[in-house]
Amino acid sequence: MSGLTLDAICKSYGSAKVLHDISLSIEDGEFVVFVGPSGCGKSTLLKLIAGLEDVTSGRLEIGGRDVTGLEPVDRGIAMVFQSYALYPHLTVFDNIAFPLRLQKRPKDEIKRAVEKAAETLDLTARLTYKPGALSGGQRQRVAIGRAIVRNPQVFLFDEPLSNLDAALRGQMRVELSELHQTLKTTMIYVTHDQVEAMTMADRIVVLRDGVVEQFGTPMQLYRRPRTRFVAGFIGQPGMNFLPARVVGTEGGVTAEIAGGTRISIPVAAEGLASGDTVELGVRPEFLSLAGPERGMEAHVRLIERLGGVSLLHGTLADRTRIIASFDGLDEVPESGSVHLGFDPAQAQLFGPDGLAKPPLAAVGARQ
Repeated sequence: MSGLTLDAICKSYGSAKVLHDISLSIEDGEFVVFVGPSGCGKSTLLKLIAGLEDVTSGRLEIGGRDVTGLEPVDRGIAMVFQSYALYPHLTVFDNIAFPLRLQKRPKDEIKRAVEKAAETLDLTARLTYKPGALSGGQRQRVAIGRAIVRNPQVFLFDEPLSNLDAALRGQMRVELSELHQTLKTTMIYVTHDQVEAMTMADRIVVLRDGVVEQFGTPMQLYRRPRTRFVAGFIGQPGMNFLPARVVGTEGGVTAEIAGGTRISIPVAAEGLASGDTVELGVRPEFLSLAGPERGMEAHVRLIERLGGVSLLHGTLADRTRIIASFDGLDEVPESGSVHLGFDPAQAQLFGPDGLAKPPLAAVGARQ
C-alpha cells in the first residue's frame, strides 16, 4: 500500500504562514495533481512530502507509516524536478543507473532495472547516448527513468514539462499518463497549467494562498466548482462571470443581468435576499445564439477560428466581456450584435462571499 495522508499540515517561515492546515487523503495508485497560481504553496507542499522542507506542524503518512520526521531517502519516494539534472558526461544508461550504484546494488540487478526502465520509456535505443544528443522530451524521460529504478512507493513531479515546447508537452502528458497506467504507482504532480491537471489527474487539488479550495475529480471541479476562484481557474477558455442583482428567491434565485434580462437559476437561495449583488457563471460552450426575446445582447469584438471550434469574444451592455464557444463549422457573425442565451440549469451562481450556491436537486437530496 502506498497511499498518502496529510493531516493538518502547516508550514511557516518565521511569522509568515504559507500553508494552512492541509488535510488530504490520496489513495494507493492514484494520480493527483496540485494546481494553482504562482505562490499558492503547491511546490512547498510537494517539498514537505519529499522531506526537502520540514513540516511546521501536522502529520504525514506514506503507506500507513508516519514519515513526518524522516529523511527523504527513508520515505520511499522519488522526485522528478523541472530541470532534468542529468550528468552530461554520463550515458543514458549510467544516468539512470546512478541512484542504484550509490546504493551499491549488484551489477546484474542494476542492468536489469535500467533495461526494464528504458523499455518502459522507449529509451532502449538511446542507452549509449549522452544527454547532449537527446531531445528535451528524451532527457525528461531519462530523469523519470532514474526515478523508476528506485521502485518508490510514491512518485513526485515538480512541473516536469514546463521547459518543453507546447507540442512536446502534449506528447509527454500522454506518455506520463500511460506510464501511470503501466506502473500503477501513486503519483503526485505539481503544475500551474490547468490543462495538464484536467487531462492527467484522477483527482485535482486546487490551492490558493496556502489553502485547499477544492479537491475532486476533474469533472467535479469543472461542472460543480465550490468557489468562484475554482470556477475561474479550471477550464479553457475560462468561465464567464456576469454581474447580477437578485430580484427573487422563490423556487431558486431569479437574477437580473446586463440589459435587464432576468434569469431564474435552480439553486438554493439560502443567505440571499432581493437586491443582493451576485455573479452568474456560464461556461463558453453552454452559450448559444438566441432570439432577442430570451438572449443577452452582446457586441461582437472578435472571432477566433481554431479549426474545430470558433470563439466569439463580445461585450455586454454593462461592458462585461463574454466568450461563447461554437462548432468550427457554424456560421458565426463577424461583427455587429448577437443575442446569446443559455440553459439556466447549466449556470453557476456565486454569492457575495464567492461561494457557489448548490443546485436545488442536491439540496433536496440531503433533506
